[in-house]
Amino acid sequence: MAYKYRPKKVAVGYDFEGFCYLFANCAAQKRLRALKEKSVFSWKFPQIVYLCRPKNAEFMANHKATKKDVRQAEKRRDRNRYYGKTTRNAIRDLRAIKEQKEAGEKMPEVASMIDKLAKKGVIHKNKAANLKSKLARKVNSLAAAK
Repeated sequence: MAYKYRPKKVAVGYDFEGFCYLFANCAAQKRLRALKEKSVFSWKFPQIVYLCRPKNAEFMANHKATKKDVRQAEKRRDRNRYYGKTTRNAIRDLRAIKEQKEAGEKMPEVASMIDKLAKKGVIHKNKAANLKSKLARKVNSLAAAK
């Protein structure tokens, strides 16, 4: 789903009690002028600003299937974030190991985790191959160092 939003031109002003008012687009200027004539508006801090859609906005789905798709996407995103973070922590722990025997035992587990991420599409298959290659070199360099 692609949602495109253009920034809206908005006039901002305050009444004498300190309440903030926003008026969008062309009508903003006319509305502010009308309020000024009625002496309802404080012109101390009027300004023109640009507003965009907030990043974490909730979308109102219009169809039953769309609502379900939004729910499923949220579940997938949470699941992918969890498994991705768990795998990154396992990689970090493997890199921190200084003993070759211990690293050799942990390497297949981490490689399996990376393969699962690639299979599910959380990371690209080439990235998975690169990660496994670098980790294998790291483990092999521990063996050569001794």
